Amino acid sequence: MEQGVEFLNTALEGKTYVAGDHLTIADLALVATISTYDGLKFDFSKYPNVTKWYETCKKMPGYEVNQKGVDKFINYEHSIPTLVDNGFALWESRAILIYLADKYGKEDTLYPKNAQRKAIVNQRLYFDMGTLFQRLADCYLKPVIEKKPVDPQDLWKMEEAVGFLNIALAGHKYAAGDTMTIADFALVATISTCN
Repeated sequence: MEQGVEFLNTALEGKTYVAGDHLTIADLALVATISTYDGLKFDFSKYPNVTKWYETCKKMPGYEVNQKGVDKFINYEHSIPTLVDNGFALWESRAILIYLADKYGKEDTLYPKNAQRKAIVNQRLYFDMGTLFQRLADCYLKPVIEKKPVDPQDLWKMEEAVGFLNIALAGHKYAAGDTMTIADFALVATISTCN
């Protein structure tokens, strides 16, 4: 975790947001990870650029409303991220990605309407949630919470999951083909957490 936050801290040097002076989807993806670390009481004091960026992200339109929503039990799981859109509450980052793409997407490249293309995107999202992120949590987050060393078997399983993703990416520019989709946003958040 520290190595990933250190990398982000270096990448944010002299920048307001991850990709420069403007908020991008990269910030939205990374703030979900950083807010999870925050929930785990990660000490950001050694990472001033991340701290400044995170405070800036907390000022995004809707961030405060979403936090209040979590505090008011709109999200009975008390998990992050939580989205509140005109009174509609939703949590679980991948479900939020689908909802936002369906509701606000001007075209269907991020979340295709074609059943087969959508199925591939969904498969990658479920792979991310059920395999890749779960193995990441077992390998890296569990030892932090339990204050134990990484289990070699969990590390092997994590490396196996990354290998599965590598196979899926063979011959493609993005996770679900040759155009970026919401699956890429979910997967990059998990992979960046691994680093």
